[in-house]
Amino acid sequence: CPHVAGVAALVWSYFPACENNQIRNVLLRSADGSVTEANSVCDNKYGYGIVKARAAYDLLLAEGCEAGGPAYNGSQGDASLGGCNQFLPGNSWPPTASPTPCSGSILTLTLNTDQYGDETSWEVK
Repeated sequence: CPHVAGVAALVWSYFPACENNQIRNVLLRSADGSVTEANSVCDNKYGYGIVKARAAYDLLLAEGCEAGGPAYNGSQGDASLGGCNQFLPGNSWPPTASPTPCSGSILTLTLNTDQYGDETSWEVK
C-alpha cells in the first residue's frame, strides 16, 4: 500500500533514531482499529486498521521508539512477513538473522530501466 509507505516515511523522518520494525509496529498500534492484546483481529480488506499518521507521531512522541517494541540493531527479522502474518507489538517472536541464508536456490532477476540506465547502479550479492 503506497499510502502506508508514505505515512511510514513521514513518521520516520521525525524519529530517525527508530528502526524500521519499530516504525512498522507503531503504525499497527496507532491504526484506526488499533491492535491491542484484546483486539488483534486482522482482515484482508483493512488489515489491522486504517493508518493514522498523527496518532503514530503522537505515540512515538509520548513513548519514544520503544512504543514499537525492541530494536533489533539492523536485523530485518520481522520485515519479511506481511499482511495478517506480521509481527505484532507484545509478541516475542525472535527475529530472523539478516541476511537469511539461501543455498541451492536459483535467482532470476529482471531489471527494466528507463532511458537513463547509466544514472542507476545495482549490486546483487
